[in-house]
Order: sequence, then C-alpha cells, then structure tokens
Amino acid sequence: MIFPYTKATPMYYHISNTTSVEENPEGVKHFGVLLENQKDVVLDYKGEHIEFEGLVTPFALMNCENVTIENVSFTFAHPGVTEMTVIAVGEDYVDFRVHPQCDYTLCGGELCWVGENFSFSKGIAQICFGDKTWRVGNDLCPLCFGPVWEEIAPRILRAHKALADVQVGMTFQMRDSYRTEVGILIANCKNITLRNVRIGYAHGLCIVAQNTDTLTLDNIVCRPDNGRTTCAFADFVQVSGCKGLVTIQNGYYSGAHDDAINVHGTHLLVTDKQENTLTLRFMHPQTYDIGGFEVGETVCAVHRETLLRSGYTTVTAVEKLTEYELAVTVEDATGIAVGDAIENFSRNPDVVIRGNWFEHIPTRGILLTTNGKAVIEDNMFYKTHSQAIEISDDANSWWESGAVSDVTITHNTFLECGEPIIRILPQNKVDAYVHRNIRIVDNHFVCRPDALALWAKGTAGLTFADNRFEAPYRTRIDYCTDENGNELKGTE
Repeated sequence: MIFPYTKATPMYYHISNTTSVEENPEGVKHFGVLLENQKDVVLDYKGEHIEFEGLVTPFALMNCENVTIENVSFTFAHPGVTEMTVIAVGEDYVDFRVHPQCDYTLCGGELCWVGENFSFSKGIAQICFGDKTWRVGNDLCPLCFGPVWEEIAPRILRAHKALADVQVGMTFQMRDSYRTEVGILIANCKNITLRNVRIGYAHGLCIVAQNTDTLTLDNIVCRPDNGRTTCAFADFVQVSGCKGLVTIQNGYYSGAHDDAINVHGTHLLVTDKQENTLTLRFMHPQTYDIGGFEVGETVCAVHRETLLRSGYTTVTAVEKLTEYELAVTVEDATGIAVGDAIENFSRNPDVVIRGNWFEHIPTRGILLTTNGKAVIEDNMFYKTHSQAIEISDDANSWWESGAVSDVTITHNTFLECGEPIIRILPQNKVDAYVHRNIRIVDNHFVCRPDALALWAKGTAGLTFADNRFEAPYRTRIDYCTDENGNELKGTE
C-alpha cells in the first residue's frame, strides 16, 4: 500500500522533544492514520506493509482509550536521513555511492539533498561502519565540506577533499536538525498497545507517547530496510509525562540517530508566584504547549541546585497563558519559590524494559528518569556508542525530570558498550542524594580490560553486586551510599 503525502491530515499540534517555534513557526504536523477520541478499538492490519511518500507522521492516537495497533509494517519511499557509502579514497578526494532512495542536486559544487517535501544542505552526520554507528563533527560531516562536490557518474559523487579518517565501506548518514514529524504519536491516551509493528524508517522520533496512562510496546522491530543503515531520524522510543505502567518488551532496535529509549517527565520553571498561583514556563525550546497538569494531580518543587524535591501539593486549577506558559493553582504553595522547577509527581510511570536487543545506537541505549518502579532486565546492549544505560535528571538543560527511587537492572548483557557502561549522573550543582534504591545485579559485562563499568553520583541505596565480567573493570562512585546507608566513595 502506498500512502502519499497529499492524503495526510495537517494539524497544529505540539509534540514533546520535536521542533521549536523558531524551527517550525506554524507548528503543523501531517498525520497519516489518525484516531481521535476512539475507545475499545483494535486495528489489526494482518501483516500489511505501508510505504509513505513525503515526510509525515504515519500513525497518531489522540485522546483514545483501550486501542491496539498490531501486525503492520511501514517505511518511507524517500527517507529524510540520506545515505551514501565510501567506495574510494585518494590523497585529495573521496568517492561516494549515493543510496538509490536518496536524491540530490549540485549547485556551484555545493551538495543539497532533496525529497518530496523536504530539502537540506546543512545538518548532522553519523557514520555506520561494521557493527558500530557514531556521530561525527563538522570535519567529517559531508554537509560541511563546502563547494567541493562533483558528480563523476550517475549517483557517484566525488568530494575534492582530503579525509584521512575515512575508509572504504563507511556509510555516511545525513539529516537536518529539525524534528518536524514523528513515526507514531500517542497523546493523552489510556491503555494503548502496539504489537508486532515493524518500522523500516520513521522521521523524527520513532514512537512518542506523551501524557498517556499505561502503554505496552510488544515485539516492536525498528530496523532499516531497503539496504539502508538508518531506521530513525532521532530516538526510537520517547515516553514523556506518562503514568501507569509502561512496558517495552521483546523488541529489536537498530539504527537510530539518538537514544533507543528515553523515559522522562518535564520540569517547568516557576517564573512568578501570586499566593497559591504559580506561573510556569516550559524551558527547552523543543518541548512546549503539551499540557502536562490536571486538577487533582500532585506536584512538587525541585530545587535546581540540588535537584531535591519539596513542597508537595495538589493542583486545583490550570490555565494556559501562552504556548510556553501555564498558570497552575495549587492548594498550598508554601514550599515553592520563584526560580524553583516544578515536577508533576503524578506522572512518574512504572517501567518494565525486558527482552529487547539494542544495536547501532550512536548515543545511549536507555535513558531513564522516573520515580516509579523500574525494571530493566534480559536485554542485549550491543556496542552502543555511549552509555548502555543512563539515569539522569536535570533542571537546567533539557529540563527532563525526575529522580528515581526504585530501579532494578538485572540479567542484561552489555557487549563492548561505550564508557561508562552504566552512568547515574543527576545534573545537580550541589552534592545531594538525588536518586535512591538502584540495584545493578547479576548482569554480564563483556568489555575491554580496565573498562569503566559504572559511574554513579548522588545516589542513596546503591547496589552493584554479583555481576560477571570478562576482564578487570573499574567503577567511579561519587557521593553515594550503599543499601545500609554506608558511604561509598572513590574508584575501584
């Protein structure tokens, strides 16, 4: 089945971690299969394959309950991440073969990539070579080479440039920096299941769930098709401001342009306080106008220097002021001050990430910041370029909340991942026990000798025990205690 861009439904809609107002002033997304206000629906595609033409959001669920999408695969005719592979390297030139799905123009020696409803000549690049994928700087980004390009044969491009670090067989993946669409959007829903879904390419974030109660992703295969090396323009799974139980199991995730899984909330800044009414502002330009507060929910202040919570109270009223600002009235604002961050404490889901395979990930396998009970078990992390697992929390850069209180990481295999392989690093400026009760037990680490297996900071109740290593390893522990409250410190 072919789905042309012209059949998509344009709609003004904001999605967490996508484009800013400056990047996409109209705020319009283009939805393929759109379900709104639906209840008790099963969309069983019985193995159908859909090819989308032009950049769209293939599936969107809004304000739905008890909906399942299953047994479907989709891809794009002309993906927004272009690819070309090195076929020859000389002293002052490099030759590339352009992938058949990618089109380009040359003007004055400058290279521009074009598609049905997109074009770009500046942006970001990664290299896929063998079993690894990593981002590159401007020195190796073909979009930054300048007027050096020549077409020497159909779909064969020569860059008149010396590149000592380039080898035959390297595939360069290129994209602009604007996340204008996503693959599957799940917004303001309850009890949603995606099962047996195969994605060959998705533009922007692959699967986004925001402000949703209970989500199951079962047997999701995100893997490049048509001889390509890229499956997603950004993260594979982004879970933002959700609650209930999030289950991600039995999946295969290969070929992203960012993290495989990111589960988080959103900190907002308190810019004004009038009695019990707080003016809150979305601070990261790519996350705004996504709601995130309802009457009856519990919120708390987060002190930005320490990232410690206080001032728990209940929401009594919510008013949208602008795309970036909300007025939130609470029962008692005594413990909240201008300059604090606010976290919606009610939107901290329990998380189970089980039985998945992660590979060709240029950044982190799993980024986790939720106060709910989290279990990460029986997964294979295969040569992630950065951390296999990171537990963060910040109220100064991405503004992604929050502190964790119950995390078990067990029965996973970490094969030659980037270091530190597991990193627990809250972005606080003053030492404090931000995270609590993290257990890393009975995992298998296959890494180089003397690898940094764990870097942990600001955690009370940390357990790192009964793990198996193929070679001697190191840990770095800063301002942590064990499960009995004894101080852990230094490097082993």
